[in-house]
Amino acid sequence: MNPVKTVLVVDDDPDLTEIMCNRVAQAGYSILKAKNGKEGLEVALAKHPDLILLDVMMPEVSGLDMLKSLRNDPWGKQAHIFMLTSVNRSKEMTESMNYNVDKYIIKADIDYQKLVADIKQYLQ
Repeated sequence: MNPVKTVLVVDDDPDLTEIMCNRVAQAGYSILKAKNGKEGLEVALAKHPDLILLDVMMPEVSGLDMLKSLRNDPWGKQAHIFMLTSVNRSKEMTESMNYNVDKYIIKADIDYQKLVADIKQYLQ
């Protein structure tokens, strides 16, 4: 049997985090959580999750800054990352795409079935 894959959810919105974690866990994945980019970076580098759902706008360390730090790490260079944002801000979207992001998801448009299907596709 294959080992259970792990997804790290990094978001400062506790309600959205809970919903995402529940949906992803129901699909059979192990879940890690972080409430900001500083905590998310620490968890990611310590635990090496198989995929990271990363909010762009957060206190302390933004998702974009966490992404940049991850890409400077030997493990983090290859990490699968889906960026999450509440607004369609082309500046952050364009900049994050320079750091090899797998997907960009607008929070207001999240289709959780599609999100889980996308996670499965990336973690096959």
